[in-house]
Amino acid sequence: MQTANRVSHNEQGKARLQMLKLINDTRSKAGRSPLRLNADTSAQRHAEHMAETRTFYHAAPSENICEDTLHNARPTAMVNRAHKALMNSRGHADNILNPKSQSVSLGFARDRNNRFVVVQRFT
Repeated sequence: MQTANRVSHNEQGKARLQMLKLINDTRSKAGRSPLRLNADTSAQRHAEHMAETRTFYHAAPSENICEDTLHNARPTAMVNRAHKALMNSRGHADNILNPKSQSVSLGFARDRNNRFVVVQRFT
């Protein structure tokens, strides 16, 4: 049985910093304060669970999920695509731009078909 592909800790770290920058650049353009990166690992665990089980669901209303396929791409190559896709969805964009949010937890994983899963959890 083929299982989900893990995203290395190094790649996760780079992807988190890149996604946080994109989120905060977008928030800045909208006059919102920047978010801090939350050390909570629940978004990472949720991304890995969805990749492993090939199920996609929101665990909370303040959570964004994006999945996309770009074979053999590094997570950092997917971050720009994921951010753009999330910003093109009103509900997801509302979460990113929510003025009440102060932090974000981010998770990245790949499923066995190399779909890249991104989870953003805002608090």
